[in-house]
Amino acid sequence: MAETISSAVAELASQRWSVTTQQTTAAVAEQAQARRTEVQAALARRAQEDMSSLGWSLALPLHV
Repeated sequence: MAETISSAVAELASQRWSVTTQQTTAAVAEQAQARRTEVQAALARRAQEDMSSLGWSLALPLHV
């Protein structure tokens, strides 16, 4: 009887650990995706700013 209870407790603990691990993995993956999205947006803004600056740099000598 005690062995059956011990086995059941061990099984429940294992299942709980598995669920916790899956939830943690999902949360980390979600955070990583959000960060990738932020970085991509920042890179796009930077590229747009660089292109804008380049455009002004090329245009200025024509007006001087």
